[in-house]
Parts: sequence; C-alpha cells; structure tokens
Amino acid sequence: MWVDSKGRSYTLEKPVAIKPGEPFQIKGNLMTNLFSELQDMVDAGVLTDYVVGGASAVLFYTEPFYTEDIDLYVVVPEATSPFTPLEDIYGYARVKGWKIDKEHIYIAGEKVQFLPVFSELVQGTVSHAALFNVEGVDVKVASPEYLIAILLSLGRPKDRAKLALLQSQATIDERFLQEVLTQHGLLSRWKAYRHES
Repeated sequence: MWVDSKGRSYTLEKPVAIKPGEPFQIKGNLMTNLFSELQDMVDAGVLTDYVVGGASAVLFYTEPFYTEDIDLYVVVPEATSPFTPLEDIYGYARVKGWKIDKEHIYIAGEKVQFLPVFSELVQGTVSHAALFNVEGVDVKVASPEYLIAILLSLGRPKDRAKLALLQSQATIDERFLQEVLTQHGLLSRWKAYRHES
C-alpha cells in the first residue's frame, strides 16, 4: 500500500521486477512499457502531466545518439511540502518495486529522472508538447521549438551540440520559435548562436 501526500491510499497489484535495461530505444517494447507506466502514474493521480525533455526529446526529431537517462518534466498534484515536490513519485516507485538510485528511478529497465516544472519556460514546454504515438501509446514530447529555448537557456557545450542537431534535422516552425524565444527573453541568444554557427 502507498499513501500519497494528500492521504489517498493505493494498493497496487503485481510489483514490477527490474531487469538491467537493454540499449535505449525510442521505438520498441522497452519504451512502450515505460510510457505505459507513465500513463498509469497519470491515471493514479501521481502525475498531473508530463513531457519528455532533454536529450531524450531531441531523439524524437534527430538521428540516434547516446543519452544516459530519460528526463521528464512533470507537473505533480499539490505536495504537502514545497521542498519535496517529488515525494509521491518516489513513494509510488517504492510500492511498484522500482529501483531508486539517488535522483533516478528505473522504470521498465530505463533510467528516468523526474524534474518538477520549475519555470515558465518549462511550464510552456509541458503546455505545448507534441504528441507522438509509440506502438499504440501516446507520448508527450517537448516540441523542437521549446527544446531549442531550453537548450539556449542552459547554454552548456553539450546543449550547443543538440541545438545543431535540431537545427539541421528537425522540422522547426520558425514563427512559433520566434514567439517562444521572444516570450522567454532568449531571442538575442538565438541570434548569437546562429551567428556563431
């Protein structure tokens, strides 16, 4: 049994046995199982909403490359403490028997990091997510325009590499991108990046 921060109790059947993961794949049973589990978390009220972000989201638009984990930006129901917004996610994971390693939870053999929505930019990413169907399971993924904005806001060298991939391989709505970048004060960074590359 698991009790969330609002006192609601859940009994889950058949805890999941964790097996070491196979190679990261966007398409295939491994990811389908992960996305099905995420939908179960939404249905159970553990998550209000989510979107695949970071390098994992870039993979939906580009050629494959290595990424260590799957980043999920999540909206959670109101937590009892602002210092523990992911408390219910970790409680749910323990009941399911999922391996927890520091900030990561292994779901269906995949290393997942849950990141609470922490800014207006990330909230916009969740609100304007693209919907993909992966083997019959709907998956919300950060749009390439919002990915570009987030990568620009982070500005790390590895983010510049992902920007180059998106710019060369993804279909980008330039008008929408300009709106997003302007709204979040990132237009000058985009112009500087394009000038340098």
